[in-house]
Amino acid sequence: MANCPKCGKKLDDNARLCPECGNAILQSTVPAEPTPVSPQEPDIPAAENAEKKKNGFSPLVVGGIVIGALLLLIVLFSAIGGGEADYGLYVRDNELFFSDFSGKSLQLTTNLDDEDYDAPICVSKDGKSIFYLDQFTDDGDDCDLYFRKNGKDAVKLDSDVSSFVVNEDSDLVTYLKNGVLYQHDLKEKERISGDVSLFRVSEDGSAFFWLSEDGEYFMKVGNKEKEKLDDDIENGLFSKDMKTLYYLKEEGLYLKTFGKEKVKIADHVMSLYAVYDSDLVYYTKGSEEEVPLSHFLQDDVSDDRSKDTLRTELSEETTTVKKLTLCFYNGKKEVAVTEELTTSGFSIKKAKDAPVLFVTYRDANAAKFKLSECNSVSDAVSLLGVQETKPCYLIVSKADASTPDAEEILSAKLNAEGDVLYYLCDTKDGVGDLYTISIKGKSIGKSELYDSDVSTSRCNFIDNDRFLYFKDIKDGAGTLYCEKKAIAENVDTDRLDYHEESGTLLFMMDWNEEKEYGTLMMWRGKKAVKVQDDVYAASFTSTGNVLYLYEYNTEKGKGALYVFQGKKSKKVDDDVSAIVETTTASIVVY
Repeated sequence: MANCPKCGKKLDDNARLCPECGNAILQSTVPAEPTPVSPQEPDIPAAENAEKKKNGFSPLVVGGIVIGALLLLIVLFSAIGGGEADYGLYVRDNELFFSDFSGKSLQLTTNLDDEDYDAPICVSKDGKSIFYLDQFTDDGDDCDLYFRKNGKDAVKLDSDVSSFVVNEDSDLVTYLKNGVLYQHDLKEKERISGDVSLFRVSEDGSAFFWLSEDGEYFMKVGNKEKEKLDDDIENGLFSKDMKTLYYLKEEGLYLKTFGKEKVKIADHVMSLYAVYDSDLVYYTKGSEEEVPLSHFLQDDVSDDRSKDTLRTELSEETTTVKKLTLCFYNGKKEVAVTEELTTSGFSIKKAKDAPVLFVTYRDANAAKFKLSECNSVSDAVSLLGVQETKPCYLIVSKADASTPDAEEILSAKLNAEGDVLYYLCDTKDGVGDLYTISIKGKSIGKSELYDSDVSTSRCNFIDNDRFLYFKDIKDGAGTLYCEKKAIAENVDTDRLDYHEESGTLLFMMDWNEEKEYGTLMMWRGKKAVKVQDDVYAASFTSTGNVLYLYEYNTEKGKGALYVFQGKKSKKVDDDVSAIVETTTASIVVY
């Protein structure tokens, strides 16, 4: 039985999704909260994050369409590839529209009116090429795959398509049709394999991974023959090019590189946590130890001879203590980073771009029960089961672990480069003190007070160096801070978006829950700028400008769509029911 690498929940042997957090078993090697890459439809943001967006930025059900599902499946390559074309997507009259804000919008679909619509939409870096599904069958499972370029008529690439992925250059489309995996170069299609139920493709479209209808896993690179992987893979992490896979099977950790035999790296592995640079791997190994109950005994009545029999029984009876060892594989050998840690309270937070971890665990050896409260072995077992010891912490950099000088930590965040840790402690009534610790390789700095009276929720990095947080939260709104400076007051804590490429933060002030609108604000590091009052919903365009719905009628589910490109607003369309998110913007609130 494996553990979910994201939340740590125990998984069934044949589980492909975690029932607790929805994380897919096989994941990409993005080290910090990796996106799922088990064989599946396109690379999409996690559903749990999108659900936290309320209708201030993403109306989930409008105009009879489940827009939440649509938002989750947008795959826009302009933000990923750094293109400069500015455009937006939205829904009007139950159909999907594309606009580059230069003139009339382009209607993409003709049969979107389906409550189960969950198809991807892919847009090229320059915004000129669009790939999408339309003309759904009655069961909503299969439809036609279309391609448009430069606003010209749509070209039908194939029919009966259930899912597809477009490569980073937008010249290869990989898709699943009636259980057969194809790749299309916009001129002709090539059959990759039959008997496919779920699949995954590398960003450049050259490497494939799929799960067959019979539950078998395969890899393929370019025109080379496919290779069958082990059966019963429990979970794994790919390298970025998808030519290397680390995976777990029967508590063994294996390395499989395409074209080479698999290599067993370690035994007794419980969970695989992160892969950096394709050959730096963190994982935990498990063990069990039978420990006498007397080991946890606090004999506070040592002079009471009537307890001697119980003392003897407690020394003879044992309890099973499960332990974990955090290990680091550097491409050549395994290094034990920690001594054996108990599984109780064990969790790991990871830096995105550097092999740095923040580890929380509890010391089970510190758990004690008083003999005066115990009259039998069963009493001792019950008392031990409810003991909760003080949490312990480690900062891990490669194979080196250090203990920070921190008291009990409520929450902690590592920045992307893994050189700063922010954490909250000394909490009371929903607020606490915010501290930082600098991390430089093997050495860590002392805890330094960063700010006080900080809300214990709604804290996160918006980029590698800037940390966003709230103070004075009341009725879902508070004062928003970054770098110890107040950005604005009465900011709704659930309605924030950040566009990393442009450094733009969107948020709502003075949100009216009854009327469902607020004042939309934009911040780019200096003074916050008002975009518009009475805004119902907003999102980013591909380059970080702002799309918003104004004068929205919640009963009819329609409003006017405007774009704000830095100085003034321009109307895009009327009777718009929803904005479709078109960038890789980070949701600030977690």
